[in-house]
Amino acid sequence: MSNNIQFGKLKFNWAELEPIGNLTNIDDELEDTKIIKDYIEVSRYISTPLLIIITNYFDSISNKIIKDKLIKDLSITDNNDFIQTVKEISISETYRYFFKYKTLNILMVLSSYLDNNGRRINNLLIVSKEKTLISEKEIVDYIYNEAFQASNLKGKNLVISEDNSWEVEQLEKRGFNDIFMPKINIDEIELYINIFEKNNLLLRELFVGSPGTCKTESLLVVANELMKKGVTIIKGESMSNFNFVFEVAEYLKPSLIIYDDIDLLLGNREKGMISKDLRIFLDQLDGTKKKSDNIGLIATTNCTSLLDLAAQRPGRFHKILSFGDLTEDNITNIIKKSLYKNFNKEEKFENICETLLTTDVIKWFKNNNSTGSYIFNIIFMFGYRYLNDLLDSDKIIELLDDDKKTLDKIKQHNFLSDGVIKEEKNIGFGRK
Repeated sequence: MSNNIQFGKLKFNWAELEPIGNLTNIDDELEDTKIIKDYIEVSRYISTPLLIIITNYFDSISNKIIKDKLIKDLSITDNNDFIQTVKEISISETYRYFFKYKTLNILMVLSSYLDNNGRRINNLLIVSKEKTLISEKEIVDYIYNEAFQASNLKGKNLVISEDNSWEVEQLEKRGFNDIFMPKINIDEIELYINIFEKNNLLLRELFVGSPGTCKTESLLVVANELMKKGVTIIKGESMSNFNFVFEVAEYLKPSLIIYDDIDLLLGNREKGMISKDLRIFLDQLDGTKKKSDNIGLIATTNCTSLLDLAAQRPGRFHKILSFGDLTEDNITNIIKKSLYKNFNKEEKFENICETLLTTDVIKWFKNNNSTGSYIFNIIFMFGYRYLNDLLDSDKIIELLDDDKKTLDKIKQHNFLSDGVIKEEKNIGFGRK
């Protein structure tokens, strides 16, 4: 191909369009300046899923599936030949897209290669040599937004990894019948959903409580109910790319971002283990950048030492919801759920229920601040004991006392260290 290239109405001098600078990280921000620029250049590393939706978007324009509002006169080459469709960019391949954005002639280069560690690296380069008032940020935002809108990701459940790649996964099914906790908490969960339904507003909330108090189950109920209403669910697996997660949520809004056990991702202030990710997280929630009303966030934590850091300043969380002790009615329902789910097909089902669903057992769980997960699982074990003639109904409370002593001993010796402060370590029991 010669240096002077003409694609329809577009004219380019190939030599002048070679890359100028170095590639920057995708998290680097581009200033939206209002001055006349002598040239446009954007260089970014992008994840493979993002590369795919960008190529699919431009394929749709090229094949006239999409009539884009601002991108015109598109031509695509693979170094030597004009092509209609890219479909997929493999390792060591490079494709060039020539098009007009508004009145600006642009070259976009997409390429992929393996680095020295054998990891796939994808590059996005956008170049123009014309004087313009159009900023780099405007161009990138437009391409990203239109590519995401053209994808089939909206309303799905995405899991975004630390390297900014994502998978579309099936969301675990949960409904209100699957959560057992005080009515005041259930009312708050319903309110979260109703506010979106009536006001198109998704809140930022922090669910706080000991393990097994239904935080994760409640989060899944919210996610399932919102997906029915067209909300995209985005689960983050790392805090280091928190800004990117919010960026994807913006393109796919209405979106709900979820972080389960966020204390394990952010470190523990009590032990002096604050990571840079905590700063990124708090800065994003500070409200220094305007957030869309229909991008929500729900995070769960076992660690109250995060509270003063995460909740002091206005605008970080709309509400902190505490998951605490169960009522006797909650406990009764959890026992029934465990029995029905695990033993309803057994011939001795009614006998198992009569043995384990007693006032004494319910009161024991209540008096010992037992968590829902502990109740569900201990009833499961007792049921199998009964089926194998290993359960003496007169000694159930004695067995529960022995189990509590074992758990207390484990906590005392700190056998399970998971980054949660000592006073909050509990296996099956809430704090008294």
